[in-house]
Amino acid sequence: MKRIWVAIGVLAVVIALCIVELTATVNITDELADTITTAQTSLKKGDEENARALCRQAFDDWQTHYDTMATFIAHSKLEQIDQSVTVTQTYLERGQLDDFMAEADRTRTQLERLKDTELPSLSNIL
Repeated sequence: MKRIWVAIGVLAVVIALCIVELTATVNITDELADTITTAQTSLKKGDEENARALCRQAFDDWQTHYDTMATFIAHSKLEQIDQSVTVTQTYLERGQLDDFMAEADRTRTQLERLKDTELPSLSNIL
């Protein structure tokens, strides 16, 4: 009987950790995608300085959360997003606005895919 209770306790811990991981991933990816979208909107309105500030904020936020996400997500997925976030900021700093818009779209798509692959669904489990 004691083994059953230990198994139930371990199962509860695993489920709790999965919920924490999922919540963190969804929150981080949504926050970054929103910041990038706001930067794109600012740039379309002609506010390049605000777009730069938002892009720097997205970069800093990504660097802050990278280590946390690397504990439970494959590094190859995160590395692609890391490169894209860096390139996005570089394009904006150099004034390559069309390239910035395209790379920002790519970054948001990568963030959405990352979130989708972490959601518990039948296709992700199988």
